Amino acid sequence: MNTSTFTLSAGQLKELLQPVHFASTDPMLPVLSTVVLEAHGKHVRAMATNRFVFGVARVEPREAPDPFRAQLRADDAKQIISTFKTGAAITVEVDGDSLTVSAPEAPTLAFALSKHEGWPYEGSMRILREATASADTGTFSASVDPKLLVLLQKVASVHRAQTVKLRLGATPRKPIVGTIGDDFFALVMPRMPHGADVGSPLPHPELDSWHTDFEAAS
Repeated sequence: MNTSTFTLSAGQLKELLQPVHFASTDPMLPVLSTVVLEAHGKHVRAMATNRFVFGVARVEPREAPDPFRAQLRADDAKQIISTFKTGAAITVEVDGDSLTVSAPEAPTLAFALSKHEGWPYEGSMRILREATASADTGTFSASVDPKLLVLLQKVASVHRAQTVKLRLGATPRKPIVGTIGDDFFALVMPRMPHGADVGSPLPHPELDSWHTDFEAAS
């Protein structure tokens, strides 16, 4: 399940690795200082979390990838982004415990994949399925740490997006859902002020395809 080769443009590669901004920077949590990459149907998907925010991106390679799942260190993901800034054909190969990125007229980078166990994959899939399901009706408000919203702004600039769509969760304690275009999805955990009871969930049909993705991953 851990051998796959696929080809992306430099733009796609950068978009795919944007969840790196959502990975933990806490040295005590090395398992979360990673980006999980996996094949899912015709897409390659990447996800990362620091427990307070969750970012997921997907891109469609030239050909559907073979099934794989790999855990790339966040620093390695950043090095890939900074190295492969241009190019129409960048090859990514996952082979066992290593990931190699190569392109014509560019250095080949090879990385040992992270072996930290315990990345909360199954729990994350459950949370993501719930977050992309239709919101219940109701009224409430949610407060968000502005530093977390800055992460969405970074991703929006890569996608050249003018807006980030936000939807409150089904209950006040559920994560706020943000989408940028069709292929980036994020969860932001709210900070609930005491006695908050104002606001309203909004329909978010753009999540339908994501919900199908996460249902299929269960």
